[in-house]
Amino acid sequence: MLDPAAVVTSAAPDLLVVHRKLPGRARLRSEQLRRAPARVRALEAELRKERGVLGVDASPVTGSILLRFEQGADFEALLRRVAELLAGP
Repeated sequence: MLDPAAVVTSAAPDLLVVHRKLPGRARLRSEQLRRAPARVRALEAELRKERGVLGVDASPVTGSILLRFEQGADFEALLRRVAELLAGP
């Protein structure tokens, strides 16, 4: 299993895994989302398309992302996808 910190460091250095104790649920945080409502909406829309994602709620006020996913989903792959979307073009 990959270290979540190692996964995100290169693509989106400010992406943090804040909480991941409940199966199928993780709270992430990125300063890139603070005061960026359009970016939050785009991130939510793209993540909802990902296989295994049940829901995404992100906040432009806190920069927090609540990611809900199927228990069998590959969390590290979802985390890499979040990092890719934050790194963006």
